[in-house]
This record gives sequence, structure tokens and C-alpha cells, in this order.
Amino acid sequence: MKTYLFSLGFHEDFMIRRLHNTFADKSDNILLVAPKPIAGASLRAYQGIQSYCSKLFLKEPNLLEIELTDFFDIVKNISTEILQYPEPFIVDVSGGMRLIGFAIVVSTLAVNKKAKFFITQEGDNFEIFFENLELKSLISNISKEKMAILLNIYRNQGITIDELANVMNRSRKTLINHLIELKEAGIVFQKGKNGGYYLSKLGEIICYRQSQVLNIK
Repeated sequence: MKTYLFSLGFHEDFMIRRLHNTFADKSDNILLVAPKPIAGASLRAYQGIQSYCSKLFLKEPNLLEIELTDFFDIVKNISTEILQYPEPFIVDVSGGMRLIGFAIVVSTLAVNKKAKFFITQEGDNFEIFFENLELKSLISNISKEKMAILLNIYRNQGITIDELANVMNRSRKTLINHLIELKEAGIVFQKGKNGGYYLSKLGEIICYRQSQVLNIK
């Protein structure tokens, strides 16, 4: 069971593609968010996704209409609603108002829901994909020891666990535990079961930021 969260616009095509491409099934929940009062074209898109779900025996999509007032009121209202739905979330904000799409992303992060986010450029094949763990890693404080591990990988991409243990004078077990958490956060990855460690693009951003602070080259 998963929950789909969409920003509702004038067309239902992107929602149908997301449901199809991520293998939606009859146990999944579907929530659409739109500004209140809902526009006629958006209502037709809602009816279109209702028809699609009915034909495939998916759950009836729920519609949340949000009054466009203070931004944090919008976030609060969306957050309150999505707390009622189970993880994981698949969030696609390719349609609808940018304000609603941004508020959906902020709301999902605010309530700490496990989620995958998708944004597709209208009329193009370009798609952005990220997970909430990656965003949280980017804005969260990383412990000194984990940062030391990252900076060593930053200086020597492909460094092995034994080389890290030697350079840092730390036990393999301690380093492995840290690296498992860093891999789960999408900051580092390993090539092969016993291969060396590398920084992901997210890890490179974090280390570049830290290296500028510390004036490390």
C-alpha cells in the first residue's frame, strides 16, 4: 500500500502516467490537491482521473481543495490531511499551480513522510526525481565523524573501508555502521560488495560546501 499525492491542474495525463509507471494497485490511496474554488478545467481533469481509476479498479481519488491564504496555513492544511495517509508517498507536482506544488513538497517534508518526488517539464521528456531523505541530508547537520568520513572520500574517491580505517584510526565496525547510514541517505555509494566508496552528487554538494567553509582543496 502506498499513497499518491498530486497537484491537480488542467490535465490528468501526468497523473495517469505516474500511476501506470509506478504500478498503482487497488490498495493504494490517491489524493489530489487544488486551489479553492476549483477551476472548471481542473474539475474536468479530476473527473478524468476518476474515470481512469474506475476502469482499472483503483481507489476513488480524494480531492483536497485549499484556500489560497497565508503560505503556512496552506502547508498546515495539507500536512494535516496527509498525516491520515500511509507511507510511502509518491508525489508528483508536475501539474497545477506552482504554489500548490511547492506547498505539497514542504508539507510532505514537514510531517516527515517517506516519499519520492517527481516533477516533469510540460511538453518535454525532462524529469526531476528526488527522495525526501536526500533533501533532509542536504539541510541537516552531519556529525563530525561522518563529515570526516565524507571528506576522506571526497579527497580519495574509491577509498576502501580498510584504507579509511587506517587513515582515520577508527575500527572497521564503527566506519561500516556510519557508511551504512550514509548510503541509506543517498550520500555515498559503493561499487561492488567489497569495492571502494564514492560520493553521490548529493555527497559532492555537501562536501563542497564544507570544504569551502574549511578552505580545503
